[in-house]
Parts: sequence; C-alpha cells; structure tokens
Amino acid sequence: LSVAKSVYPFKECTSLTNVELSVDFEGFDTSAFDGCTSLERISPSVMDKVITITGYAFRGCEKLKVDLSFPNCTTVGNAAFARSGIKSVSLPKLAELNTTGGAIFSGCKNLESFVWNFPDYHAEIPSTCFEGCSSLARIEIKTPVSVISGSAFKDIAPGAEIFLPVEAPETIGAHPKSAK
Repeated sequence: LSVAKSVYPFKECTSLTNVELSVDFEGFDTSAFDGCTSLERISPSVMDKVITITGYAFRGCEKLKVDLSFPNCTTVGNAAFARSGIKSVSLPKLAELNTTGGAIFSGCKNLESFVWNFPDYHAEIPSTCFEGCSSLARIEIKTPVSVISGSAFKDIAPGAEIFLPVEAPETIGAHPKSAK
C-alpha cells in the first residue's frame, strides 16, 4: 500500500475498518485517512520508516482507539490526528510541527498522555494543539519552548498535570502572531 504517493487516497472512506501496511511503508500524505470514521485498526502499530505525517492524515478516525509509535517521524502536519480515537502516540524524534493551523491533536478524546521531547529547542506549542483532549491527564514537556499558544491545552482533563522544563516559555497563552 503506497498512501504517501497520493493525496486523499482514502478520504471519507467510511466503510474502511482495517489497514495493513507493508514494513517498507514510509509516510502518510495529506488527508490519507481523513474522515474514515469506521477505521479501527492500522498495523503495524510501530512504523519505523515513517518520517512525515502530513495534515489531516488521521483526522476524524474516531474508532481508531490504538497506541501508535512513529520512532523516526520528524514532521507532523496540521490536524494530523484531530478528532481521532488514538490513546497514545509516540514521536520521539519529532523536530517540526506545522504551527500554521495547530489543532494537531485537537478533539482526541481518548488521548491520555503525551511526552513532548523534541531533540532540540522548539519555538512553539501551536494554538489548539491539545484542545478538547478531555482524557489528557498528563503532558510532559522535556525540552524548552518559547511560546505556548492560546488554547493549546483548552478543555483537557480536569486536574491534568503539565510538566515544564526548567527554562519556562517566554510567552504563554498568546497566539503566534500576537506573541511578537
């Protein structure tokens, strides 16, 4: 299956329930599974060769209640996992988030924890990044950020714990354009 070579390959394919990818699979292109509301399983759950997950790749995959791992993924696009059912996602080498629109994990009601561990300094946690993640009880930010944009953590779990590094952000709560 070569999803990376085609824009919108399975967009709004509401009857799709299972996707099996080859071990050589390298990436998800724009809206790969956007709106696949019946998608419950994607395997393998650890995808070593995926480097990029572009915008809207899993948006709206509400039944996808899985733990995913992308050990070598360096880039995640706008709303890539928004309103999906994911419980956890591991992105240990993540170096770039699309901060233009944010909303990367917005509305992921099953997302319970997230470790923010960029290999180097990252400028911003984008606007609405985790908004509406009502089960999100623990966020660990291991590397310094300069801006936590407005509504980044709006409507996460009551009593959620957010752990920041010693170097506190310069701006908290501003939208990127107004932060300057």
